[in-house]
Amino acid sequence: MSTLKSFIKSRKIELCTEKTKIVVFNKHGKEKKEVWKWEGREIEETQCFKYLGFTFNRKGDYEDHIAELSEKGKAAAKKVWGLGERVRRNDFIRRWVLFKYLVQSVMGYGVEIWGWEERGSLERIMLDYTRWIFNIEFCTPRYVIMRELAMDKLRIGWGIRAMRYERRIGTRKEDGLLRSCWKEKEESKWKDVYSKEREKFYNRNGWGINARELREGGNEGRLEKEIIRRERDGQRQWEESKLRAARYNVRYKEFDAGNRKHNYLRKENLGRIGIGEGVRGLVRLRCGNMEEGNKYWIEKEQKRCVFCGKETDCMEHYVGECQRVSSWFRELGENKEKVWKKLWSDELDSEKCKVLSKLERERKKEIEKKKKGEKIGSKSIVIDLVARRK
Repeated sequence: MSTLKSFIKSRKIELCTEKTKIVVFNKHGKEKKEVWKWEGREIEETQCFKYLGFTFNRKGDYEDHIAELSEKGKAAAKKVWGLGERVRRNDFIRRWVLFKYLVQSVMGYGVEIWGWEERGSLERIMLDYTRWIFNIEFCTPRYVIMRELAMDKLRIGWGIRAMRYERRIGTRKEDGLLRSCWKEKEESKWKDVYSKEREKFYNRNGWGINARELREGGNEGRLEKEIIRRERDGQRQWEESKLRAARYNVRYKEFDAGNRKHNYLRKENLGRIGIGEGVRGLVRLRCGNMEEGNKYWIEKEQKRCVFCGKETDCMEHYVGECQRVSSWFRELGENKEKVWKKLWSDELDSEKCKVLSKLERERKKEIEKKKKGEKIGSKSIVIDLVARRK
């Protein structure tokens, strides 16, 4: 307090105690708060404070700031999704651009400081938005969605932004406040949260913190490309390990070609008019949402075909056995093997689009009928029990 007092007096500043708060940076916390006074007036001690939109807490980490960004990101994602549904429901390219500029930009505030590590709560917002626009069920594992839609984790781009910010600090010639903070980190031997996350980022991608490429600089573009490549390779390895051990949508690894982007998701194909519902249908099919049989956690009776109720609800039954549905697939060909290959391929033509749209539409109707029947049945049971008691 004495240091603060001398600083304020030297600059002839008057301190407003009503608007001033104190944060004691202590990772392990304290049992009791101290009483802080300024010229006889008490100053409140708080757990965190916000400065220029960035939330600082007493632990010196980014948890409170990330939590606030998460809340803002959820609100923005809901509004952007609603706007897209009303105006451009089937324009997936524009809807993703809206997410990038109106949601991702909100979640990325201050990323130059905290962007070294993955933030699960923010990654989930991106996945939730993806589920909304493609109508993917929320039980679908995220590794299946990211593999099918060739999505990169947000941490890849955010890590590059943190690198660029660090590079700008290093190349500054003037000895300002930012440069002084950087020198202080160097003198303290990089022991704070920022430094630890920074070290993990470089170690994860095969560089030590004192590597020559990082110290000397030069050819930054090549370094960024190499880091992006390694981050993507790491993500692909994570996806493949999850797919090998998967219990949901076991078939996916059989037709996964490992391509970064499937043909039906390319810009020239997504821009075609009238295939929006077909794209959703194919995404849902390949992600396992068209088959109740994929849901290993539900009872066997609940896995029955939603149309005939006889066999397991799966595409093999739809194509070959189901009396109500199998005729729909004749538009794709008479040979069942060719129909099967065409159905799971990453190509999408008008015939396949019609079949998938119809299947999805009718499945939804049947599932809603069953739910209504279950509700009516449960109500009748309650009425009978009440009548018996009387």
